[in-house]
Amino acid sequence: MIGVWELSIIEFSDSYLVRGVILCNPLPSIAIDNSWFKSARYVIKSYLRKPLSQEDILVNRVIPAQTATDGSFELRIDKNELKEGIQISYENRVLPHLQQYPLLFQYNDEKLLVISDIDETILQSFTSKAFKRITTTLFKSINKRRPIDFTRSLYAFFEERGARFFYVSKSESNLFQIITGFISKNGLPRGALFLTGYLNLKGLLKNRKEKNFKLKQIERIITQLPGKKFVLIGDDSQRDPVIYSSLAKKYEKQIAAVYIRRTRSKIAKPHSLDQQYIDNTEVPLITFRHNQQFSELFVTKEGNIFKESGK
Repeated sequence: MIGVWELSIIEFSDSYLVRGVILCNPLPSIAIDNSWFKSARYVIKSYLRKPLSQEDILVNRVIPAQTATDGSFELRIDKNELKEGIQISYENRVLPHLQQYPLLFQYNDEKLLVISDIDETILQSFTSKAFKRITTTLFKSINKRRPIDFTRSLYAFFEERGARFFYVSKSESNLFQIITGFISKNGLPRGALFLTGYLNLKGLLKNRKEKNFKLKQIERIITQLPGKKFVLIGDDSQRDPVIYSSLAKKYEKQIAAVYIRRTRSKIAKPHSLDQQYIDNTEVPLITFRHNQQFSELFVTKEGNIFKESGK
């Protein structure tokens, strides 16, 4: 069976961005409370599935597109062409999509948008410890994965005030079902996911991921919404501070605030850059720890970031 593994329809002011991944024999949705053995088997199997590589497909039977080598596809569609839902067809057959996560992410003229990392920002993943990250991803069910307390409270605060969410991560599309299951199980805001391409085992072992993927994806979101304000939220376990620093400099008028979770007792030298831009821009930088108690002061102490929206 050929099916749609991942699908997002992201509405902007004048068009839709349709993104997806098509696989041969995709896995069903993962159970939240799997045993460690079933969780490990599910993750391993996800790296053994073959993508539908470089094949012609149709969106709503008339709009042509082509999959890349990793099974992904992406196209822009005028709003008039997507009034009655969406179908992805291959060789005159409508393909099933198995995800339980929402497909459509609507444009509601929000004044504030949140762009969030995933690992170590909303989900404890031990990214700086390779062995522990692998064993956590393999052997822990969604039900036992631990959320970051502070960001869960912060996101609830933003969601109550009508913010729109995007999740941008270098995690590969293989983990889509796990990530979306975690978001849903923990009551986090549901937003469009931008993940790196689907990988086989060889690609995983050789770490075949685009280095600047996160920077490029965040930048395209910001440029598609030129009149909007954004909050960027990440952590210091990898390159978020450097990426967010460069974005704050380039899009200073659109970045309302930057939040960085501190995962280390000392700031690693490459990440000390995140402090430098604070002297050169008016973008507030707020740092926090995993178990730090959330307070509205973390939003308002550098000035109310909702002040331009009237909220």
